Amino acid sequence: IKAKLDANESPFDLPHGLKEKILAEAKNLPFNRYECSHREKLRALIARENGINPAGVILGNGSDELIQLLVLAFSGPGKPVVIPSPTFSMYEFVAKQVGSKIVSLPLRPPQFSLEVEELLAVLEETGPGALLFLCRPNNPTGNSIPVKEVDHILQRVRGPVVVDEAYTEFSGSSLVHLLHHYENLILLRTLSKAYRLAGLRVGYLLAHPKVARRLEATRLPYNMSVFSLLSAWIIMQHREEILAPLGRLIAQRQRVTEGLAALPGITPLPSETNFILFALSEPAAPIWEELKKRGILLRYYPDIPELATYLRVSIGTEEENTLFLSELASILTAGRESRCFPH
Repeated sequence: IKAKLDANESPFDLPHGLKEKILAEAKNLPFNRYECSHREKLRALIARENGINPAGVILGNGSDELIQLLVLAFSGPGKPVVIPSPTFSMYEFVAKQVGSKIVSLPLRPPQFSLEVEELLAVLEETGPGALLFLCRPNNPTGNSIPVKEVDHILQRVRGPVVVDEAYTEFSGSSLVHLLHHYENLILLRTLSKAYRLAGLRVGYLLAHPKVARRLEATRLPYNMSVFSLLSAWIIMQHREEILAPLGRLIAQRQRVTEGLAALPGITPLPSETNFILFALSEPAAPIWEELKKRGILLRYYPDIPELATYLRVSIGTEEENTLFLSELASILTAGRESRCFPH
């Protein structure tokens, strides 16, 4: 593989010095114990950074586990879970596992914008208490529902509203200030993207302490390894160093967007994340396959009909991005020539 641009991971590993620090500290961990003091230290640190009560912070083995926790706590067989589509697939995956009733709200191309009044009508129809998932910025479309529109939803809805902020560091916009106004708002965060810890599976959730207590009652005990807890605690203390490449990634996002827009038949969507969804003037599958043959992995959505002519590319290093744009241009040129001069 020459460029792995399919999973929205950071292209940058942890700095060597931080790895050394984590490994040195790990020598003192009680590997014979289920827990260590770093869980409460990490909760306190996250709470302080977000200006909330530590009782409102729940840690998870990646945000995927927290999504599962939310569905178990607030849904169940036959109970509605409202999910815009297309969005992060894990919401529907987990809801189906527990037998929830999936209520899908289409985000229509080309803008893939959420129609708030349409959403509110759907929520009213499903009845009070429906669990709602919103990804902000949204994966895979890269756009964000405006703060005032989320505020409007929260004013009208009494059921749990989960806003997944997995990409909030790239957008620079969070709804954490709304936690003080709405008890039914729950925010999801992950250390897998901007914080470069995808391999260690660390996520967290911010909520009103009353909601957090209900979720804690559902959470499996000892759900995280002592090594993950220690690593996350150290990483969060070195936030500035870890997030230093954000500026470079955002600059590369702009460069890739412009590079895609310059190619014939390609329309990139505006993005507030570390990835770009782009439309093709032809089916995406052959181009995705050809890129794969050339060692470049992108995300393709064969199970989502409205994305049949779209691909998603994660922002990589400058070299990876250059290679991707060059190979895509080569594939498109070869495709045009074969159509002009059929064998």
